[in-house]
Amino acid sequence: MNISKTGFAKKNIQISNDIVYTAGFIIAQKVYRITKALYPEVGFIGGGVRGLHHFTEMVGADVCITMNWQGQAEELIKNNYPVVPRFFNNIPENYLDQLLTKVPEFKRAYFEDGLTIDEYEHYGPVDYFRQMFISAWENALAVIDKEKS
Repeated sequence: MNISKTGFAKKNIQISNDIVYTAGFIIAQKVYRITKALYPEVGFIGGGVRGLHHFTEMVGADVCITMNWQGQAEELIKNNYPVVPRFFNNIPENYLDQLLTKVPEFKRAYFEDGLTIDEYEHYGPVDYFRQMFISAWENALAVIDKEKS
């Protein structure tokens, strides 16, 4: 992943591409561990992949990963990227330290008390994801109405 695409360059956050690449895994691994420890019967669904590696490298874990068809799934099928199970790999401790130190939004997302209950609904990534679901639902209803006519 190119850092300039992530917004880190705009915010002048100096962090390596390798660390940015693993940020999603760090959060996913933590959520997975907590969920499996407390509620082993609950499935883990990771939504909104930021890179195709979030799909190809989570193989082997008991997870479902969602992605957009256009631009992501199409590319994955077209290029036949290798599947390499890395979900349970240890991530260097200094990667987590740098993310927590340098990226305030990562820190807010990582710690259980990083967001208040009142902040959660309006937290950027949560709101963005919710809006995508609402849009998809409205589009589905429109298609159904059109087919009924």
